Amino acid sequence: MRDTKANREKIRQVLESQKWTFAKTMANIPHEWVYIRSFRSKDISMVDIAKFIKKYGYVEYFYGKPYTYMNFGNYKYWTMDYPLEKTDLINRCKLDTK
Repeated sequence: MRDTKANREKIRQVLESQKWTFAKTMANIPHEWVYIRSFRSKDISMVDIAKFIKKYGYVEYFYGKPYTYMNFGNYKYWTMDYPLEKTDLINRCKLDTK
């Protein structure tokens, strides 16, 4: 999948349409996740989104480890699965409004 405005918009719409779960076991690091069993999209798979984020996203360090993120709307998204073909969870948190 190429990095085009249309593809970014399609991914944003798919991500925003998901049912997100608050990560209550890590309430001190507020974020949400969606699991593959509840992921719904006819247009694009969770693995395709993970690959897109990894290929076109940006790296930030979290507790000394690099993660690749991508912003869509008011959120930044990431996955922690490797290999990407095994992705079964996508995380998101609100962008910092400072």
